[in-house]
Amino acid sequence: MHPEQGPQQQHHSLDCFCPDGYIRDSADSANSTEMCIDIDECESGTECDHKCENFYGGFRCECHEGFKLHNVHECLPSEEETTEKVNGSSLGPPSPTAAGSHPAAVPSYIKTGSVLGIAMFLVMCVMLLLFLLHKAFKRCGKFTFSTIKNQNIDIFYLQQVTAETYKKLSFDKQFPSDS
Repeated sequence: MHPEQGPQQQHHSLDCFCPDGYIRDSADSANSTEMCIDIDECESGTECDHKCENFYGGFRCECHEGFKLHNVHECLPSEEETTEKVNGSSLGPPSPTAAGSHPAAVPSYIKTGSVLGIAMFLVMCVMLLLFLLHKAFKRCGKFTFSTIKNQNIDIFYLQQVTAETYKKLSFDKQFPSDS
């Protein structure tokens, strides 16, 4: 992640700012290139009582079974666990409690890029659908209902056909040698 360059100038150089959860680091000392690097808050081991999960721009504390997260960093025994142990019954292991203390700050250009990408995808889908519909109508021609346009249609009378007029040989009579 590259640091955002601020408008303030001191001694003809631009000051760079990193979002919360990142630290400015000189990536290339020869070119004086600076980059923002994620701070690993879990590395010190002092941020959370039990489990610490680091992610870009922040971290999340989690507690072991039987504990609840309190004040974002501290794990305290849950009241349900203590009453169950006193009564001598156990209903099953409770799920660990997790909460994020510092949500990752997403830069505005990522939000804009995501919206722009989704909008472009939808526009392309609509254009593809219109193109396919155009091709289908061009190929099939126009749909016309002749019954609606031509009201002077002759009515044809159909004749009933019976089975006695057209007798077929049964399967047994065709092949007498099969029996």
